[in-house]
Amino acid sequence: MHITTSSFLLSTARKYLLAVIVLVLSGCVTLEPVLQVADKPKSDVGYVAGAFVFSGGGSYALGVTNVNGGEEFVLPFIDPAVYKTMTRVAQLDRVTMIQLPPGRYRVSSWLIYDYLTKEKVAKKTLPENERGLEFTVTPGRVRYLGKFSGMTTPSGFRTQFRVESQRITAKDLSLLLEVSYPNFTMDLLDAQPGSVY
Repeated sequence: MHITTSSFLLSTARKYLLAVIVLVLSGCVTLEPVLQVADKPKSDVGYVAGAFVFSGGGSYALGVTNVNGGEEFVLPFIDPAVYKTMTRVAQLDRVTMIQLPPGRYRVSSWLIYDYLTKEKVAKKTLPENERGLEFTVTPGRVRYLGKFSGMTTPSGFRTQFRVESQRITAKDLSLLLEVSYPNFTMDLLDAQPGSVY
């Protein structure tokens, strides 16, 4: 078999291009579609929601992993479509909800991504044995995980990212839910222990 220099270079270039594509795609985040304001509850699927606030740069999300299958689903703090309408970095306080198949899940990570490119900026994996991170998604019900704050703080030549749990009253949660998803009422929520005060 005779291999010419040009075919060898073309073959090598294709391999490098494939390697670059794999590296680029491995750093991207796949977000679950966020429910829209007009969506209505369905009885055959379950939902996961949280009240989220963020400040500074970066887009925050929670990683939710199916305990039995191992697949990770990403719940963004805010619908990516909302970023297109924002004129400045803002702090939002709202409920965000995604649809998931019924089953057993755990909060497995939190992450920061670039909202334009979906490139992962940082990810913190949470310990599997940490208490309170597992939950069940039930058909026709909403598993409310709690209120979380994502903060980006510049510190010299480094940027620090962190996610913290915050307190919220049932009344405040009810008001946020009414604005974010008026067709989902508080009686559909199964709150994670300690998530509502």
